[in-house]
Amino acid sequence: MILLLGGTKDSREIAKRLLQEGYLIVGTVTTPYGKKLLEEIEKVKVYCISLNEFCFYELIHKEKITLILDATHPYATEISKLAMKVSKREGIPYIRFERRPIQYKNIIILKDIEEAVKFLKNTQGNIMLTIGSKNLEPFVKQIERKRFYVRVLPTPEVIAKCNKLGIDIGHIIGMQGPFSKELNQALYKQYHIQYMITKESGEIGGTLEKVQAALELGIQILMIERPSIEYEKIFYNIEKLIDAIKEEERKNGKRLVNCRAWK
Repeated sequence: MILLLGGTKDSREIAKRLLQEGYLIVGTVTTPYGKKLLEEIEKVKVYCISLNEFCFYELIHKEKITLILDATHPYATEISKLAMKVSKREGIPYIRFERRPIQYKNIIILKDIEEAVKFLKNTQGNIMLTIGSKNLEPFVKQIERKRFYVRVLPTPEVIAKCNKLGIDIGHIIGMQGPFSKELNQALYKQYHIQYMITKESGEIGGTLEKVQAALELGIQILMIERPSIEYEKIFYNIEKLIDAIKEEERKNGKRLVNCRAWK
């Protein structure tokens, strides 16, 4: 059985390809919304869980996992580190899939959220945050809330979190992306945005459209760079990823044979 650590659009595409190849999959996500999306793919067993070390080992043994495939978000480094640790201890192959980064011009690259907050404290004008609900607190604690417009998933939990942080309902843009360049520009204009904060999530995450839209309008872009982490085995192409899994199968023989739904 393959354990697919997911929650991204990439992970759903990978799940479909693995099923086409005849592999059996157990998927993990961290939100009910992510669970709903992955469950729409037939024959995928999905756990909605925030994996700690104990839960990880328990899941490995319960589902008889023989390969860990990490397709989590590029910024979800803690789960990736834990997955590599578990793979070494259990002697289970670990493979990482990640969106290929894009090189941008005329933007400000910052190391982390703290650097972005520090930068914005010395500015004026409206700010759009497109970095997810998990990273809002440092901004709203140190900068005037009225300057922020936050674009987040329109789930009850996320909207409630924004309200709890004191973000006015008129400053919460609840929408599911990715969005076209034209829609991004319409939102920037609607809210008179002067600064747009994003992460380097790769082309499939809609970052390219956000950046192009902002550049054309003369909006200053702050991009949080990807955390630095050394993966044991990483792929940026789904077909090459599938080839790598097949190679692991050939190398390990019977160890991975149970990953397949043989007829």
